[in-house]
Amino acid sequence: MLPYMVPASDHDEFFRLPTETQDNVRLALRVLQRVDQAPKRGRVRAMKTEAARMTHLKGWSWQQIRRKYYAYQNGRGDWRTLVDRRVSGPRTKRLNPDFVRHLHSLSDDHPRAFNSAIDELYAQWFAGEEIPGYGTWREWWARQRAFRARPLPASCPRELPPGWSRANLQRHKPHKTQQALTRQGIAAALATMPTCITTREGLRPFEFVVFDDAETDFLVCHPETAQVCKVEGLFAKDVATDCWLRFGLRPGIKRDDDSRQSLCRQDMLEMAVQMLTTYGYPRDYTSTWIVERGTATISEDDAAAIYEATGGKVIVSRTGMISGRVRCEGYADKPVGNYRGKSWIEGGFGFLWNKLDRVRGQKSSRYDTAHRELETRKSAAVELMRAGKLLSPEEMMELRLPFEDLRSAFHVINQAMLRINRREQHACEGFRRVTVWRFRGFGITDWQPYHKLIELPEEVRDKIETASRVETPQERMESLMREHDVTMDTLHPAAVARILNDYHRKATVIDGEISLRVDGKLVRYFDADSPLCSEEGAEYLAYLPKGDLDVIYLTDGAGAFKGVLPRRIAPRYGDLAGRNRQLADRRKTLARHVHAINKRHVDQISAAIRDTDRQLEIVAPLATGLLDPATVAVGDASGAVVAVSARIRDRAALARTDKSRDARDAALAALARRALLANA
Repeated sequence: MLPYMVPASDHDEFFRLPTETQDNVRLALRVLQRVDQAPKRGRVRAMKTEAARMTHLKGWSWQQIRRKYYAYQNGRGDWRTLVDRRVSGPRTKRLNPDFVRHLHSLSDDHPRAFNSAIDELYAQWFAGEEIPGYGTWREWWARQRAFRARPLPASCPRELPPGWSRANLQRHKPHKTQQALTRQGIAAALATMPTCITTREGLRPFEFVVFDDAETDFLVCHPETAQVCKVEGLFAKDVATDCWLRFGLRPGIKRDDDSRQSLCRQDMLEMAVQMLTTYGYPRDYTSTWIVERGTATISEDDAAAIYEATGGKVIVSRTGMISGRVRCEGYADKPVGNYRGKSWIEGGFGFLWNKLDRVRGQKSSRYDTAHRELETRKSAAVELMRAGKLLSPEEMMELRLPFEDLRSAFHVINQAMLRINRREQHACEGFRRVTVWRFRGFGITDWQPYHKLIELPEEVRDKIETASRVETPQERMESLMREHDVTMDTLHPAAVARILNDYHRKATVIDGEISLRVDGKLVRYFDADSPLCSEEGAEYLAYLPKGDLDVIYLTDGAGAFKGVLPRRIAPRYGDLAGRNRQLADRRKTLARHVHAINKRHVDQISAAIRDTDRQLEIVAPLATGLLDPATVAVGDASGAVVAVSARIRDRAALARTDKSRDARDAALAALARRALLANA
């Protein structure tokens, strides 16, 4: 008697079928078992009885039950004969393992399409070549029943062996990872495999900072050269808080030799300096900078300089390169960077470009998806910039160019990053939910953080409303800084020159200040209290990060650090405070030069003071009563401070005293001369 159940050895295949198909097979097995238990002459009656019991189900007439019964009997109890392939899908015909390996080897030689491998298989078969698992077509057909009693034909019949249909062979194609290996290489194959997952929970601010370069999705205009060019940028992001930290831009200006400017080592080092001088590095733990091995990289020597400048607190880590050889007889793959090593920032670029989709001059990464007006927009921008060279700067500012310039592009990207850092609607992993509050019924719409609620008096807490949301990246940065009590140390100014060792320019003090031209614009540096500007014609080596022009770092020719100078910012004409600051700096500078002159003539000043003392001894008795003695303070003749503040008690009385007029004038002249010498 045949078994009316699915054997345990077939459970793996059986449970892969749809649930409805599994239920139909179990039902058919129970029905056929009851039919088989009936007497042999009464089985038709049993089939009709079972059909009458299942009139509510489609496909269970007694004729269909009879077909299933004899199919199951002829299949020697194979439950697969009861599967409705119209519902469960076509059944894959099992093929010889050696044949499948041969088919896969043909697929490796046809990297564009698997159908080409099938075509070559058919060609080999009809040409009489030996196929693993089948032999030649003559050998295979000789084993078939149709040609056991008659000779083989002269040419191969058009019929193919079972399971050789194109649809069935497509089900035996190599795994998609193997296809990616043979078609594209190791890097593409790794993208089809499970990735290494990590979490940002437990990380501290600036513990991991990732850097990367990217090209913006919009073009910019460069009026100085009348060009419309692409923009490349370097970006830095904190892993723990998902905050954008810093960025720098470089336009791809076309040079005279038809090459274009692009990001270089200097840009990356200047970005590193800006990070260390703006944010600094944690004092109590190590900060790891994750960089790639391409454009946004830091060399071994530069990484060592950063490590030494920060006392070992900043370590540069580079992502891996994917390379290797797929086939032993083939060539090695070209090494490519592992973008998953910096996925925190790679995944944020698309969101950033979406926030900047209203910027003029949007482009596309592909020619066929770019806007068709882009070329005409570029032509119009070039014509306007060429014509603008004939206009005044004020008139040029009024022109609305079809593209943003670099300054406005920097501004809009900075604003977009601020909005992203303050966004409340996001699904960043590892972020906590926070409670916010505001007063109810007072027209106040701004939500306040929860820690301010604790400071409110008890009597007003019933007048507030609360809400819960996910913390913003900026809030997470602030909360983690408080939670871990993070103290940031900034880079010493002397270390900036050490990191930017190869990128400096000669600077000369002219008219008490240092002037440098950066990107065609004159930038001035001056400090009234610094001795660096006191020596006219002094020459220094100036280190100036282009992304931060507020400070210049100076060394001498031997590399010894001399100091820093702040940038002079021109105030508006109506800014009286700014103008007064500049006037005060001028007075300080003038006083310093006057002091230097008088210092060179100490002997002459001392002699003049002694001469004045002798004159005072002569005329002092005559001037008695004309000056207030409390307002005269006389120092020694060695050059001590002499402060004379003479005040006439009664100008009318002095005018009436004719006899003492000459003595009074001599005394006043002597005192005034002595005060002038002392102030000098």
